[in-house]
Amino acid sequence: MTEIIDHVLTARAEPATMESLEAWWRHHQQWARRFTLPVDRAMAGGFAADRPAYAFASGFQETLQQLVAQPRDVPTAFCATEEGGAHPRAIQTTLSAAGGKLRLQGHKTFATLGTFVEELLVVARRPERDGRPALVVVRIDAHRAGVSREALPPLSIVPEIPHAELHFDAVVVEPEEVLSGDGYLRYLKPMRTVEDCHVLAAVVSWLVQVARRCSWPTSLVEDLLVVLTALRSIAGLDPLSAATHVALEGVVRQTKALIAATEAQWALVDPPTSERWFRDQGLVDVAATARARRAEVAWQRLSGCASD
Repeated sequence: MTEIIDHVLTARAEPATMESLEAWWRHHQQWARRFTLPVDRAMAGGFAADRPAYAFASGFQETLQQLVAQPRDVPTAFCATEEGGAHPRAIQTTLSAAGGKLRLQGHKTFATLGTFVEELLVVARRPERDGRPALVVVRIDAHRAGVSREALPPLSIVPEIPHAELHFDAVVVEPEEVLSGDGYLRYLKPMRTVEDCHVLAAVVSWLVQVARRCSWPTSLVEDLLVVLTALRSIAGLDPLSAATHVALEGVVRQTKALIAATEAQWALVDPPTSERWFRDQGLVDVAATARARRAEVAWQRLSGCASD
């Protein structure tokens, strides 16, 4: 624990200029490889970033490392969302046997970093022996035959982060590329909670870097470190646990209050950095409604008001 906290307190708070995703990825690897835990790597990458978008990207990549133990040197996208969303009932992409091979067929409408990555984690339906469909996740090369990617327009926040629509046309999948475990319970369901924790850790680490670089009051740095310590602890908990959801909601609320308390300090920050922050700080509120609902349900379960 002390190693990553020491890092964000003592490492040089002068990020290299990152004018492309390729530059971000090189710097993320350079700093993240010094640490083992994905949440620590997210913090290291976030601290090294020159803007919120690339802090987010570091947190997102380490989310997938935490979720599926992906190779650390391969940028990856998680492909779940379809026309009806990412709920299990909305997943129409299929993995089925045809011609003696497993083949992936379907369409994903939104994948973060989808045009940049080298690997894809794709959520699909697979018929079981009793005829009932089950969800699985497959890991495939983004350049494989039958995979096509179409860039989507930039979003209003973190526009440096590309998104893509993906099509899978009879893509061959090897048996060993089907990840072990239930695709819903092991990957899809916990994804949002794991992402919230790791992305927030990366963004708060980026704020520590700005605070140190621009001589903000030490009390603000201390408060940011409290949040980082809490997030690091939550990252080690079961992402399906009710207690995890309650604790994460509390830390998010603390973070938002702390962000509000920093408002006057942005006058000390160089204009490009402050302008990006005011454009992108909505990152903290992404999926806020869903997160609040998870916390509400978690409280009900903890109070014995909802069945498992």
